[in-house]
Amino acid sequence: GAVATTFLVAELRQEMRVILSTVLKRENSPATAVGQSGILVKLGISQYYKIKRGRSTVNDEVINKLVKQLNRGKSYLGVLPIINPEVIQLGLRLATALEMKISPTIFFDRKIYNYFDLPKGYQITQQELPFATLGYLPVIKGNKVEKIPIEVLQLEEDTAKSTYNEEGVRLDFNRAGNPLIELVTAPVFQQVETVLIFIKQLQNLLRYLDISEAKMERGQLRVDLNFSLQLGKNYSTPRYEIKNLNSLANVEKAIKYETNKH
Repeated sequence: GAVATTFLVAELRQEMRVILSTVLKRENSPATAVGQSGILVKLGISQYYKIKRGRSTVNDEVINKLVKQLNRGKSYLGVLPIINPEVIQLGLRLATALEMKISPTIFFDRKIYNYFDLPKGYQITQQELPFATLGYLPVIKGNKVEKIPIEVLQLEEDTAKSTYNEEGVRLDFNRAGNPLIELVTAPVFQQVETVLIFIKQLQNLLRYLDISEAKMERGQLRVDLNFSLQLGKNYSTPRYEIKNLNSLANVEKAIKYETNKH
């Protein structure tokens, strides 16, 4: 019943606190001041099924090899597929580790937009009612622990991978429909090093919890950077968004570029 569920969640939270103290690593690096930044992190879940059940997500280097396994009938408007329960369990595990408030109702939206990497014309996401809200990830900087606020955790499906070359755009639909966990931080980052440490600590946690391998070079962890720079007391620059940064080096370059631009 409700009492048993509350006890289990409390027990899980205590276990996650122990895990956090285990996986957090002390980072020492010189501070470089930047503007005010927030980040959105997209995590590829280490599962063998799409966010909706019945479709394989096994990693394969052969382009579009898994397209035939997509059940196109489940993409039609009005058809209601069945959620993959393993994805819910992993989302719950991460939300608990981050001390987030978990929604009692799981609700999905269809975000409708037209783009060549989304052939069915909509993306399954949680725009209106996120899976969890208001948590934090502690990061260690030198001798201090800083809690980075996490505003939203939501589940959604991935799109096709786009590769650009001189001939145009090549689309690989192997990952289309794969489950993603999306984390959105508050805009609290004021140093490049804090952003990089946060990403590293998050990678450690995801691997320890067996949620994702979180390899940026394989697209399993991608970062969208939201950035603005305070100039004097009364003016800040417009907020810029830089999407799909796939390495720590690129995150650092993007922040420093925006900082030096002004």
